[in-house]
Amino acid sequence: MGGFDRYLALVDTDARGLVRGDYRLDNMLFGAAAAERPLTVMDWQGVMRGPASTVLAYFLGAHLPLEDRRDGYDELLRVYHHALEADSAVTPAQARESERRQSFMGVVISIAASVVVERTARGDELFATLPARHCAHVLDTGALELLG
Repeated sequence: MGGFDRYLALVDTDARGLVRGDYRLDNMLFGAAAAERPLTVMDWQGVMRGPASTVLAYFLGAHLPLEDRRDGYDELLRVYHHALEADSAVTPAQARESERRQSFMGVVISIAASVVVERTARGDELFATLPARHCAHVLDTGALELLG
């Protein structure tokens, strides 16, 4: 907690946008690539204004088994940066650092969500998996260094 004010100041420098708090595969419907809607995102209760890279960090931290994320991390960040608008002022290094700072949000969101939903066997499995993946993501990116 001693580094929290410093962390908030760092996070405050990230670009802002519309943030979807639970951006995970369970909340996405995929259509054919040529479809009018190749992707539909559902379950929008957690929408807020915040650091835009929160969505990227949450997605990377939650959705892949650890080894798959670790193996594909650099490529996923490259694809993400490439998908940004061509005139974006965000460099690949800035996108990576912003995602690193936001990796903590996955931990926060997964713990907060676990106490407000009805308990089920599927939910128990989900809320055991998500915090573990997000904590590994924080450690893998070296984000703990930002707190101290």
